[in-house]
Amino acid sequence: MFALGETISVDLRTGSFIINGLELATEVSNRTEEYRLIYFRRNTITFGGVKTKKVESFIGFQVTINEKNHKFLISEKDGILTLR
Repeated sequence: MFALGETISVDLRTGSFIINGLELATEVSNRTEEYRLIYFRRNTITFGGVKTKKVESFIGFQVTINEKNHKFLISEKDGILTLR
């Protein structure tokens, strides 16, 4: 579970995620290609009698290897982290 105050970051030098100080390498970590940051927030608002709002935050990176784009994202929604 993800709790308020914990941190998630991306190391664009190595292509790794850092979650609460622990490094999580990916299958494309530690390459010479350039890693590019991805971050965005998705807001979903539902109408139909009841108004609800859900927010999902994403952070990650992408890298191009041999002309193929690879994306790695972590999302947080309702306190749950998902690696995508």
